[in-house]
Amino acid sequence: MLSSALCEIPKYLSDYVTVKYALLGLVRSISKELCGTNASICGIAPPMVDTPFLSEQPGIIVREAKESGKMVTAKALNPLLEKIFFTNTDINGEIFTLDYVG
Repeated sequence: MLSSALCEIPKYLSDYVTVKYALLGLVRSISKELCGTNASICGIAPPMVDTPFLSEQPGIIVREAKESGKMVTAKALNPLLEKIFFTNTDINGEIFTLDYVG
């Protein structure tokens, strides 16, 4: 799971963004290794998802995400994820950025 933080770098989350860029590199590297096989890998980059992880984050980060409308629930993501995985046959190496979930 990547993050829309790859598109719009948030304040106060440099460690988080660094890890997400590492995951992006991993997805792209593995996708090259999987070419010509029956396996594939892709990245999903949603906006901030309202999960227990957020309770460990500074309040300003969560507040800014809520105020900007850039926070979603996991339940809201499910239909989009199903659409991506069940309607796309060639997703190897693709990065799906979910800017809006509603």
